[in-house]
Amino acid sequence: HERPYFENDRVWFHHEDCWGGGSNSMMYRGIIQRVNNEGDGYVDVAPLQWLSDGSDKTVRIEHIRESSGKGQIIPDWCDMTLRFDVGDRVLCYVYGEWRPCVVSVVWPIGTLSSTSGRPPRSPTDDFPRYACSFQDEDGRCIIEKDDDDFIMEHPSVFRFSIGQKIVFNTKHARLPGAIMHKVRSQFPWLEGSITARDITGEAGYYTVYECKFKFGSKGDYFADIERDVDEHIASLSTDPRTRLLDSIVQDCERSHLSYLADAYEIDIDLFRDLAIRRAVDSASYNALTWLQMDRGIDVLSAKDEDGNSLLHQLATKPNVPKFFRKVGESLQQRGYCEEDCVDFVGKSCDKTWLDVLAKCNLK
Repeated sequence: HERPYFENDRVWFHHEDCWGGGSNSMMYRGIIQRVNNEGDGYVDVAPLQWLSDGSDKTVRIEHIRESSGKGQIIPDWCDMTLRFDVGDRVLCYVYGEWRPCVVSVVWPIGTLSSTSGRPPRSPTDDFPRYACSFQDEDGRCIIEKDDDDFIMEHPSVFRFSIGQKIVFNTKHARLPGAIMHKVRSQFPWLEGSITARDITGEAGYYTVYECKFKFGSKGDYFADIERDVDEHIASLSTDPRTRLLDSIVQDCERSHLSYLADAYEIDIDLFRDLAIRRAVDSASYNALTWLQMDRGIDVLSAKDEDGNSLLHQLATKPNVPKFFRKVGESLQQRGYCEEDCVDFVGKSCDKTWLDVLAKCNLK
C-alpha cells in the first residue's frame, strides 16, 4: 500500500484489544482519528462498534509502514453492507460446482494470508467477504465477491411441488443440446411438470427445478431451471394479472414485465396503485423503472398515507440494499454526469429518473 494514511480514512485493522474471536467485524473495522508519520509511524483507530456505542476510545496501530505489509492495517474500500448474514443458508461456487453452505463469518479478514497471499492494495483486489461452512461435509470456503456468480441464496421454500404443471421460459432454461436451438426458435414458453427440486453438486450450475416436457415425437426431455421467479418458470394455472404482480415483487426484468402486460393485454392503469405499492414494498428497482419509463406512470411523486416520498418509503423496506446496488450498477454501466441532477424529467438522457433521483439523494 503506497498511499499514506490520513485522518478519517476507513480501515481494517488487527489489534488484540478488539479482535476477540473475529466474529464482530465492527470491532476490527474503523476510522482513523490520528496519524503520526514520524519514524515508522502510527495511527489511532476508532472501531466502528465503539463509535456506534458513543465511545471516544481508540486503539493504536504502530509501525504502520511495516504493519501494512503484514496486514495489521489495510485500507477499507469495501461496501458497508453484505447481502447475507451469519447463519444464512447459501450456495457457494467452489471448485466448479455449487455447494450448500451456511455463512459462519462475515468479513473474515483473518483469512487474508491464507487466501490471497498478501493484503489487498487496490479497490479491485479480491477481499474475503464470507467464510461459509459446508453443509454436506466438514470444511469451509472463503468467498471473495458478493455476487451471484460466487454466492447466492439457497432456497428453503419453493413455489412449486413435485408433479405440478408449469410453463417455463426456454431462453432461460438449460435444455438438451440436441434440441435446444429448435425449441427456443419455435417455443418461447413450454408446458411441463416438476420432476425434482434443489439439485446441487451435479453440474456447474444450481438447479432449483428439473422439469419434464415433450417435444416432437421422441418422448420426454428434461430441462433445468436455475431461478424460482416468474421470468423463468410459472404455474400453468395462474392468471396473467397475478403473474404480473408476482413478477413485480420478484424484481423480474423490465422486458419480462412488458411481455406479460403486452402478451395478455393487461391494463396496468386499472390497478396502478396496487402495482406501485407492490413495487415499493419489495424495493423493486426494475418494476419502479418499468412503471415510470415503459408505462408512463409517475411513481416519482408517489406518497404513502403518511405523506412519505418515494425514497423515504424505500428506506424502510428490507430489500433497500439490493435496490441501491442495482442503482449503482446502472450508474456504473452508463456513467453519470452532474447536470443530470438539474432537471431530468423529459430530458433525453441515458439515465433513468430513478438513477438520478437516488444519486442526488445519496450525494
